[in-house]
Amino acid sequence: MGPHTWRAPPLPPRERPTAKVAIVAPLVFFVLPLTVVFAVYPGLAVLELGF
Repeated sequence: MGPHTWRAPPLPPRERPTAKVAIVAPLVFFVLPLTVVFAVYPGLAVLELGF
């Protein structure tokens, strides 16, 4: 047994990526537009008014 016979333990089985997509998709499609509507747009409106 030389120094190169050690093997890394097997990786745990991966869960299906569709579960993570189902979690991330609502964040991208609902939270980001709400952020734009309720944060960026009023901020730009305030800057346009010059306050």
